[in-house]
Amino acid sequence: MSNELLPNILILMSDQHRADCMSCAGHPQIKTPNMDRLAEKGWLFNQAYTVSPVCMPARASFINGRYPHNHGMWHNSGRMPDKQETFLHSLQKAGYYTSYIGKAHFYPNEKGHTKDEEIYMKSRGFDYVHEVPGPWGSVIKQESPYSDMLRKQGLWESFYQDYENRKNVKSPSLYAAVSPIPTEYYLDSYIGNHGAEFIKTLDSGTPSCVFISFGGPHEPHDPPGKYASMYRPEHAPEPIRVPKGGNDLPLDDVLNMRVHDYGKITLIDDLIGNILAAYEKRGLLDNLLIVYISDHGEMAGDHGRMGKQCFYDASVRVPLIISCPDRFTIGKSSRALVESIDIYPTIIEIIGHEASNQCQGKSLLPLLSGNREHHRDKILSEVATSLNGSRQRTYMIMNDQYKYAVDEKGNGFLMIDRKNDPEEKNNLTGNPEWKETEKEMRDILLRTILNTQTGVTETNGVFSDAIL
Repeated sequence: MSNELLPNILILMSDQHRADCMSCAGHPQIKTPNMDRLAEKGWLFNQAYTVSPVCMPARASFINGRYPHNHGMWHNSGRMPDKQETFLHSLQKAGYYTSYIGKAHFYPNEKGHTKDEEIYMKSRGFDYVHEVPGPWGSVIKQESPYSDMLRKQGLWESFYQDYENRKNVKSPSLYAAVSPIPTEYYLDSYIGNHGAEFIKTLDSGTPSCVFISFGGPHEPHDPPGKYASMYRPEHAPEPIRVPKGGNDLPLDDVLNMRVHDYGKITLIDDLIGNILAAYEKRGLLDNLLIVYISDHGEMAGDHGRMGKQCFYDASVRVPLIISCPDRFTIGKSSRALVESIDIYPTIIEIIGHEASNQCQGKSLLPLLSGNREHHRDKILSEVATSLNGSRQRTYMIMNDQYKYAVDEKGNGFLMIDRKNDPEEKNNLTGNPEWKETEKEMRDILLRTILNTQTGVTETNGVFSDAIL
């Protein structure tokens, strides 16, 4: 494919954005006109799932197209080997100029400047890097282009002290309050504005891939300015309650937290509008392939939980919109089962190339082109999380009917009848009436794990030995 025909590519990633928190996804309160605009001119996937419901493994999998049991990152630790190929390498080989702006989190947050990691980031396939940590990461790392700007504006101490104070409240994961940072200097504003400015510098004669990654709506729940009071708690949807006898989180706190996050999502939506306007002003909006996705979701009080790292839909299902109106049917909504690693081969096939043989994703191009409606029979997701008092690797398999999860010794701890229990209230594991179904799902999970091994694994045989 000649350079004139190659699409420019824009990847927009948010952090911890629930799949149901967009107006185009049916949310009754939140306003996301620019995400809606992308959906109207593209495809909205209502059953897209992350292959890991925590930041670092999810982000590693997104760019290298591999499951955590193959790339070895199970939680927010470690890093990809320098030689592990990503879809950015494939784009570079095809003549693309690749850039990364915003939160990366392909390696742990440690003290030092993000510029110290520029060589590593470029080894991941990026020609241009303007990296800043996420919200809490900025407090840990403390040195980045964003913190440099805050110091220049005399705002660093306010930013740092606000986050320190939030750590010490009664329920830090629930605490919600307006940010002391003005909207124009807020972290997501900084990322979005830099992205829009960067687009002005693109060489229109060279195909480009711009990857812009926001830090929000990840906690803390601290929208700036008008975004903190944009939505009323009494109008917010209530969380899914835990079974009778369990402990729900305080409802008022949950609803207050929710609307503060809605404000952060609308801010990101406004920034996306500015980014799209920058492309339009350059005359680059036509033939622009746009992907909007999040690394994972947010429980937001559902089932009495906050955060992620579990296999309930609120945590593991992600928003996914793909738009390229010059190439695909517009305004489509799909309930096909999709994994986050499917974006890699989709992008590479769209530009007329083949994904690396290490990539385990499955291209969405036949679906986008209208040649089929079905995509996957099942979804696999994995994460190391606290379970039964210890950190364990956990695995989830899901098809149209059931969701099933086991610990690293093969013991089932979650089974949901998805069709008859969409709110996932009834855990069927250990129920004698569901014994055969549980065994069938366990066998499907084992076969999937074994069939997706690529020779470089971190399973150490524990899971496989226990199942066998």
